[in-house]
Amino acid sequence: MNIRIIQSPITIVTICNILSFIIQTSCMEPHSKNKHHDQIASVQYNEGISVGEKEFLHYRLPIVKKAIEEKFKHPITKEQIPSVAIMGSGGGYRAMLYFTALLASANKAHILDTVTYISALSGSTWALAPWITTGKPIAEFKTYIQQCAAKHFCDITHEEKKFIADKIITKTLHNKRLTLVDIYGELLGNRLLESLGDSKYTAVLSDQIGRIEDGRYPYPIYIAIDGRNEKAAIENPTVYACTPHTTSEHTNFTAIPSWADDRKYKYDKSTNLTSENNLAYDLGTWGSAFGASIHDILKNLFKDHPEFLKFIETMLEPIDGDRIIPCYAQLPNFLYNTNHKTHDQTLITDKIMIRVDAGLHCNLPFAPVSGICPERTADILIFIDISAGEIGSELKKVVDYAKTHNLPFPTINFTDINKKTINIFKDENDKTIPTVIYMPRISDQALWEAHKDNPEFKNYNLSGFDLDHETNDGFAKTIHFHYTLENSTLLMNQASFNFHVNEDKILKEIEWKIKQKS
Repeated sequence: MNIRIIQSPITIVTICNILSFIIQTSCMEPHSKNKHHDQIASVQYNEGISVGEKEFLHYRLPIVKKAIEEKFKHPITKEQIPSVAIMGSGGGYRAMLYFTALLASANKAHILDTVTYISALSGSTWALAPWITTGKPIAEFKTYIQQCAAKHFCDITHEEKKFIADKIITKTLHNKRLTLVDIYGELLGNRLLESLGDSKYTAVLSDQIGRIEDGRYPYPIYIAIDGRNEKAAIENPTVYACTPHTTSEHTNFTAIPSWADDRKYKYDKSTNLTSENNLAYDLGTWGSAFGASIHDILKNLFKDHPEFLKFIETMLEPIDGDRIIPCYAQLPNFLYNTNHKTHDQTLITDKIMIRVDAGLHCNLPFAPVSGICPERTADILIFIDISAGEIGSELKKVVDYAKTHNLPFPTINFTDINKKTINIFKDENDKTIPTVIYMPRISDQALWEAHKDNPEFKNYNLSGFDLDHETNDGFAKTIHFHYTLENSTLLMNQASFNFHVNEDKILKEIEWKIKQKS
């Protein structure tokens, strides 16, 4: 059996300390009650969006319209409102910090209110979800998340251990499946949701409905993919779009309420009344590409406690095959024994669904706003690519996805795409083709020299800074879960600079799409 292991700096001793603490701790009462304890959930078959999302758009679109009219100083019709989607890639804490700074810059430039959707995967979900859940203004949240990153990921108190142990014990007693995501997610939530106090352990995704329903935020979409070892899942994995209202997949046009995502299903109906997993678990699932290489270390740590070691290994036993890392979510499959025809028949026969970080297949969260869900088709796609490795390689996967699903997409010229902070692609003659704005995480020193005397950038200190080097070989590597304030400031300043020097170009494309829709 070959298991692909991804290294990470997660302190294994910390994980093991929590596991040891679990053995010594008596189970306490669950911290939260199931708000939907008496509701049966049904699988919905719908090619479009949920009722909740439609209600959101009723309030969001007037905000977008007003923002556009104020920005361009002329009225537009309802039909001219462009659907703008910002997409944030994976990349661990690097992506979290960079994407936060970019959203703050978009807000400062009064562009964020022109955006309808924000789609995120992996590290960018760690920016988007905590921002909305904490309710902090984005400028304040920018400082907050920077402070979160400055505190070590595994630096937890005795009281925090108790809360995490309680969550694991409660899940065990309710016969829920446990994987490394349970502990990993709690560690993430403990750090990134810190301002919520004890509520950080009970906050759930569906709580965000109350935050977004009046349209004050763009609609958040967090994605994961089918991580099973079935051929279809490996070659063309099902993409799960998690929103405050639903968990859906638009390959088979099915969805369930977000509050019922952890329930067992049969014949399109939930068969139990299990409560929703907490947001910390979701953060671990969406960003699960950072599973630790733990098995050899566990053997060494617990060689004198064979029974405890056996318990841990059973809990964290990987799935057969070389596609899955040890950090993944095991959830009941809501398509089990469905009467609905699916593109992959194993989706009907498998009781358990494995969900993993979508970045393992494509590190740009294009699918939810690609047009595969017709009611959520975006007119302007702003890709914020904070991926490690070769710049542009993830955009090539996006092009392949569009071709595979016969979705409209402009021709992409990849020549020198890794040398410019903004790249724009569109079709002058076809209204159905979205405008693509691709903004990779690069440091353009010539661009910096041309703008460094601008008073807005006087404290940015980007001379000689090379984010590409830091991403692949320096402090901003994806495996790093601890940033000094100095380093996170440099990273966030680069994101802000890249956006602000290009904001006029972005606005120009929004105005062009409005005229094209006239």
